[in-house]
Amino acid sequence: MTTEAIGITNQFSERRSADYKPNIWNYDFLQSLQSEFHEEEYRLQVQKAREEVKSLFVESLEPVAKLELIDNISKLGLTTYFQKEINGVIDSFQSFKDGNGNVNIESDLYGTSLCFRILRLHGFNISQGIFKGFVDNVEKNMNFNVKAMVSLFEASHLALEGEDILGKAQALASFYLKNVYQQLDVEHGKEIYDPLRLPLNMRVEWFNIKSHIQDYAKVSPNFNLLKLAKLNFNMVQAVHQSELKDMLSWWKKVGVMKNISFTRNRVVESYLWSVGVAFEPQYGYLRKCLTKVINLVLIIDDVYDVFGTLDELETFTHIIER
Repeated sequence: MTTEAIGITNQFSERRSADYKPNIWNYDFLQSLQSEFHEEEYRLQVQKAREEVKSLFVESLEPVAKLELIDNISKLGLTTYFQKEINGVIDSFQSFKDGNGNVNIESDLYGTSLCFRILRLHGFNISQGIFKGFVDNVEKNMNFNVKAMVSLFEASHLALEGEDILGKAQALASFYLKNVYQQLDVEHGKEIYDPLRLPLNMRVEWFNIKSHIQDYAKVSPNFNLLKLAKLNFNMVQAVHQSELKDMLSWWKKVGVMKNISFTRNRVVESYLWSVGVAFEPQYGYLRKCLTKVINLVLIIDDVYDVFGTLDELETFTHIIER
């Protein structure tokens, strides 16, 4: 070995190491994943169940019942199937606007909180003032049930800056629910624990759908809506599995781990991150692009944080800036 070669070898042997944990995902196992939910028979079942569920928008005459239907559809990951019907229900709330343009419906605390959350998520100008009377009553006697307080707690997390009534509502609802939770066992306390741990608007939608399906199955569900939710979950998961296998094949073909062994091998985690951004089947191209970008960013990050020397990084930065 020449003196020059020895110098290069020593230079690379002295590189820092981040001691990243090894990749836990087995390539051959992931490539072996198969799903029957790509087949046409399941698409036909989905179409039939979808038509049955559409009739619920006609049957649900009360405003709160319609909002509950929209809420369940959203939690079960089915919004794209009923966007037209949902928009129709939301638009119908124009008739509930007062002289100032705010939506106002007469209901109990549960219904009012649900209405506020659903309509504000869809861009309606609904005032926090509808909670003032409820908040005053809560302060006086706490005479509300758990379902209503959970609904109020979830709604309060959609507060805008300076909305002090919602801030007070959140504090009161949190205090009430924590006290009740201490008196329940784990199974019966789930309804309270989940929102206290992480409110709906702070969760990644796809990774909560399975749990919502399980919860919905316990509360006298509509058979067709539950069937559609299960079918859709399995079909979307089949799409995700197929895309993940494509990404793993791409990563292996690029050969990063053979040629740049100091960097992280996190293809699966990167793909799951992209699923959190947009899980619907029609956004497959977006997910694949995001997965590739995230992995390339990880490589560059590791070059800067771990592998590169100061001189190399200055040159590398200059090249990128050019």
